[in-house]
Amino acid sequence: MVFLLSLVQIYAAPIVMAGISAAYFVADHSDMTLNHRILTSAHGATAAVLNVVALGIWITGLSKLSYSAPFLWLHAVPVTLIVVSLVSYRGPKWIHILQLPNLVAMFWGLFVGSMAITNDWL
Repeated sequence: MVFLLSLVQIYAAPIVMAGISAAYFVADHSDMTLNHRILTSAHGATAAVLNVVALGIWITGLSKLSYSAPFLWLHAVPVTLIVVSLVSYRGPKWIHILQLPNLVAMFWGLFVGSMAITNDWL
């Protein structure tokens, strides 16, 4: 049971964030270009990639304390993409409610990823 809980704590955030990006992409039935649809749905996928990279760095034993600040600052990219999505998404507006679980997952991913990338676990 502890193993299963550990898996959920580590892998749930990137799965949720990527799923929300996929939901944005699929729900957009507007006549916008493919590039625009990708841009307005990239927020969760970008944060998920950051989290998975942090976990990959930890798994390979390359964690360093000095990676903490760049990892934190890189999260400005998905936050900016959330703002872009809120402003320029042309699909159904109700989907923006998914930003709430997206932000929760992003903060959890930042928390776990920060520990992984520095190998400084609680």
